[in-house]
Amino acid sequence: MTWYVIEKDGLLLEDELDQINAGFGSLQQGTLSLFSFVAGGAEWHNAYALMERCGTFAAVSFVTYVLLMWVSLNNIIASIYVNKALICTKADSDYNVKQEAEEISATGKQLKEIFISMDQDGSGTLSLSERQAYLTDARVTTMLGTHGIQINDAETFFETVSAAGGGDEVDVDTFVMDCLNMRVLHQA
Repeated sequence: MTWYVIEKDGLLLEDELDQINAGFGSLQQGTLSLFSFVAGGAEWHNAYALMERCGTFAAVSFVTYVLLMWVSLNNIIASIYVNKALICTKADSDYNVKQEAEEISATGKQLKEIFISMDQDGSGTLSLSERQAYLTDARVTTMLGTHGIQINDAETFFETVSAAGGGDEVDVDTFVMDCLNMRVLHQA
């Protein structure tokens, strides 16, 4: 703009010179005007008309500046919202993991109670005879079913649990872990 004013010295109309001074009379005023054009505080088509008089390079540079700054500003604002959304999603994810851990813990406690009800002699293990007593007991399969453990064949279920325990006796931890593993496999 300064070059344009110097080049047109004496040929500029007073109104045109006032417009140039109002928008670009100093470095501070020029910077504020450029910010206003991008932020929507001023109509930039009037400034573009002034730039166009200065030449094609000045006009194209001005439009490029406004476009790049507008895109940059919108990207910054969008990234702030995306970041906030990701933070909220992570909090939800952490909450879900905590809820799942609490549910597994509660299920484990209830499975221990089921085990204790099946352990008739109080030995802390389920013998083959104790397991066979519950093979046809719908109450046990129903209780396990309420925890997401579907037992279609009770005999196969107890054989699998016995094999994991390494013998005829099944301890409470093996029983609970196998039930929880079956629950996870069933959910998948």
